[in-house]
Amino acid sequence: MASTTVKRGTMGYGIIFAPMVLLLYPLYCLLSSAHWVATLCLIALALILFFNINKLIRNLRHLERAAHHLGDGDLSYQLDEKDAGVFHTVVHSINRMGEDVSRTILSLVDTSEWMKKVATDIKTISEQAKQGVLEQERQTELAATAMTQMVSTVQEVSHNAANTAQAADIAQTSAKHGDEVMGAIVNKISDMTSQIHQTKAVIEHLAADTNSISSIIETISQVAEQTNLLALNAAIESARAGEHGRGFAVVADEVRNLAKRTSEATAEIQQQITALQKGAQQGVEVMLKNVTIADETALMVEKAHQSLGEIVTHVESITDMSHQIATASEEQHAVAEEINKNINAMTELALKNAHHTNLTNLSSLKVYNMSQEIGSLLHRFHVDKQLFTSNQAQSQLFVKWGPELDIGMPEINRQHQRLVSLVNELHRTLSEAYGLEAIKRIVQGLVDYTANHFSYEEELFARFGYPQTAGHKEKHAQLVGQVLDFQKRVARGEDVADELMAFLKSWLVNHIQKSDREYAQFLLSHGAE
Repeated sequence: MASTTVKRGTMGYGIIFAPMVLLLYPLYCLLSSAHWVATLCLIALALILFFNINKLIRNLRHLERAAHHLGDGDLSYQLDEKDAGVFHTVVHSINRMGEDVSRTILSLVDTSEWMKKVATDIKTISEQAKQGVLEQERQTELAATAMTQMVSTVQEVSHNAANTAQAADIAQTSAKHGDEVMGAIVNKISDMTSQIHQTKAVIEHLAADTNSISSIIETISQVAEQTNLLALNAAIESARAGEHGRGFAVVADEVRNLAKRTSEATAEIQQQITALQKGAQQGVEVMLKNVTIADETALMVEKAHQSLGEIVTHVESITDMSHQIATASEEQHAVAEEINKNINAMTELALKNAHHTNLTNLSSLKVYNMSQEIGSLLHRFHVDKQLFTSNQAQSQLFVKWGPELDIGMPEINRQHQRLVSLVNELHRTLSEAYGLEAIKRIVQGLVDYTANHFSYEEELFARFGYPQTAGHKEKHAQLVGQVLDFQKRVARGEDVADELMAFLKSWLVNHIQKSDREYAQFLLSHGAE
């Protein structure tokens, strides 16, 4: 052996050509001998071995090339299984591994893209929420300032209301006292009116008496005039009688003087009586006016008394209302204080919300960065998505996604599409006779993803108050129970392929088209997306 160095890619040649030299050496010896028949047989055998070994080497080269592609992350490379020979199983396994890993990577790519979209949406929403929280904080601060002013104002109003109630109490007391005084005045004026009426009657009686006296004085005046005439006649007769009538003349003269004096006194009395009558008449007229004024005054005082009574009633009402206002103002002050505390609490909560919004924003950035990292890691592998999609289109999918399965909610649709892919993947593994362990892993993945999907749906039901939540949860529980039963049967090695796939297809299509459409209409009408 001159050298033991084997270059990369030639190791297979060293392994194959070493036995060939050993086989050809006896052939050389045989050719030099006379046993040419045996030599020909050996030559034929050597040729057969050469062609078989050459084919083996070619297949090993394909396997080596496939290994290099897989090692370099190129999952699009496929081996030709028709001419694989003894390596058919290995070639099929390598091709299947490439396809399976390609499906997984394509799913991860889709999930990564969706994560980036969701992270971007969350970031946008959190930014909007942050602006809203900042505006809420600003408005809350303004409300707190206004509420503080309102508390001060309400406190002042409460103080003024208390003072008003106190003043109303004083006014009520004064009004009641005034009403009592007015009542006494009414009584006094009533008494005065009665006395004025009595005085009027006395003055009228006095006027009547003066009229009577005037008649008597007039009679006396007439008697005095007659006496004066008689005395004059007596004096004339006495003068005729001469000496005999002198004494009678003296008497007649005295009588005449007395009649004269009586007449003069009567005239003076008549003047006094006339003046007295005139004064009495004026007194009667004044008393009549006083009676009218007294009556009007009594009426006005009575009306004033009634008005004062109404004022007392109104003052009492005002007093009651003032007390009610004072009580309400105190309650309003207490409520305003409580509202002020709540606004302060809202301000603190707004600050916390702003902090949590920032954390949400940071979390969305982290999710976005992680999705970018996943995308960067997936760039390590090369997958011919167009070829893979074309192969899928050419193959018969067990369940096909179409518009009839679209319920109008993007995230739910995405999860349903993933469920359809898992069901199709399970159908493919069963159709292509994958091992039991591979089937068990796919079934477990289907169970886990279904549980996660149901949990997401039920969270939406709780958030938006879906009225049929209980019935839908019951359907979820029944399905999970049935799938778990199938999982146990698969683990026991039972042949449930046809039964399981028929069940999954029936449930998936019927459940989406009926039950899920029902809740989708409700959730969309209540603001879900």
